[in-house]
Amino acid sequence: MFTRIRFVASAVAAAFLSASASASIVLPAIETFDAGAASWFDGASVAEVDWVASGGIDGSGYVTDTIGLPSSPPPFGLTAFRAQDEFGSSGGIFEGDWIAAGVTELRFAVRHDGPAPISFFARFASPANFPAAAGVVFTPVLPGVWTELAIDLAPESPQLVLEGVSYEQVFSDIGHLQIGFDPGDLGGFPLTVDLDSVVLVPTPAALPMLLLGLAGVAGRRRG
Repeated sequence: MFTRIRFVASAVAAAFLSASASASIVLPAIETFDAGAASWFDGASVAEVDWVASGGIDGSGYVTDTIGLPSSPPPFGLTAFRAQDEFGSSGGIFEGDWIAAGVTELRFAVRHDGPAPISFFARFASPANFPAAAGVVFTPVLPGVWTELAIDLAPESPQLVLEGVSYEQVFSDIGHLQIGFDPGDLGGFPLTVDLDSVVLVPTPAALPMLLLGLAGVAGRRRG
């Protein structure tokens, strides 16, 4: 199932290349980690996260980070993965004006080995790391199983928490995409978190038109 989704999504991304020439981001922007860690860094910004060639959500590659949990977890959670402009993460496909590009949702798949469910979040920031906003996933993720999460990025989304700035200030110039978790009451031991299939989703109305166009191209080729 996920292999077929990735094939269609890759084709849609190619179609968007010509349709979105005026935007710096081509949607859907997709990182599958099939070929490596793609210059995603760990939560401490020290080194590229580890890459595993198989075992991801569809059986292919994924990235992983092991974090030592402090005995007293920080109030805003821990960052596990960083895609940032200064690292050249994913070739810059997540950088730019998300409003002009028509980004409506962030999706990503995670897995962890903690002893209890934990909650995940994403942080969106400018190249200077501020202005910024956080996107919270309300449903905790069970241990040991790949789980696909989604964050609604509409201005009125209840999942978004702006860090004292406006929506436009944040999402008109994204340079940092950071994914992390809230360890809750857990602490004092290492926790391994895995990440796969990070996707920026375009306006829903745009996808059917693109898929229809792709189907037409495929039909002409078969003929």
